[in-house]
Amino acid sequence: MLHSAALNSIPRTSGYFPKHPVPWWSPVCTTAVREKRAAFSRLRRNRGDPTLLENFRRARAQARRVLKEARHASWKAYVSSINTKTPLTQVFRRVRKMAGKFSPSTPPVLKVNGIKIMNLFDSGQYHGGGFCKSLQP
Repeated sequence: MLHSAALNSIPRTSGYFPKHPVPWWSPVCTTAVREKRAAFSRLRRNRGDPTLLENFRRARAQARRVLKEARHASWKAYVSSINTKTPLTQVFRRVRKMAGKFSPSTPPVLKVNGIKIMNLFDSGQYHGGGFCKSLQP
C-alpha cells in the first residue's frame, strides 16, 4: 500500500540520462552534428547513391572540424585565464569537464542501529514505517 501511494504521489524520472555537457559545446556544434546525422540518414535510405556518400563525408568532416575548433578555442581561453592564484582543484575540475568525464553523485547512505541502508527502496521502507507509526492513534 505504501509503495503504490509513493508511486502515485512522487514524480519519477523517465530513466533517460543525457550526456553530461562539456563546456566547449555551442549551438554551432549542435548544427554541425545535426547536419552530419541528417546526411547519414539520407545515405542510409539510399545506399548506392555516390553523391549522398560524398555529402555525408563532407558533413562528417565539417562536424569534426567544428568540434575540434570549438575544443581548441575553449582550451585556449581557459588556459589564458589560469594564473598563479588559481586553485589546483578548480584547474583539474575544469580539465575533467572538458574531457567530458562525469562522476554521478552517490545516493546518501542511511545508518539505522549500526546497519547501513544504501538501497533507495529500503530507505523508503524505513522512512515509511516511521510515518505510519506517527500517524497511528
